[in-house]
Amino acid sequence: MIYQDPLTGLHNRRFYEDEIGRLKTIQDEPIALIMADVNGLKETNDSLGHYEGDKILEKVGYIFKKACRAEEKIARIGGDEFVILMPRTSYVGAEELKKRIRRLIANENKKGVVVSISMGSAVKRDKSMNMEDVFKVAEEDMYRNKALDKKQSCP
Repeated sequence: MIYQDPLTGLHNRRFYEDEIGRLKTIQDEPIALIMADVNGLKETNDSLGHYEGDKILEKVGYIFKKACRAEEKIARIGGDEFVILMPRTSYVGAEELKKRIRRLIANENKKGVVVSISMGSAVKRDKSMNMEDVFKVAEEDMYRNKALDKKQSCP
């Protein structure tokens, strides 16, 4: 229970931080990291209430579980932020997972609760790189993609 997010059933930040520590001691390179952020969650919570926001977070958790393989670790690390760790996975593998997630989101959005997320990724290719730097690169990529998505959706 100390490693589980009660709302989504995914791992939590504590698990993620422990897993990063564990990955430092083993050789699982390349290690891909996907950072994801739910778009508009604050606005949903403010206008429709936290119950509706929680439904979106639960849906994101469901989508991630459905898209990921057993060896890929998914964690909710903040209110609307998620990380997926992918041992022995290249940048191409991370991009393939992001495509699967986008397809699942499109299918789920047809069913009711509308979900929008921005994602970014980075890869630790060898032992000389540290996961904190990989996280920062993935986070910057996510925010860049979030800005592009916002720009494309504006008239």
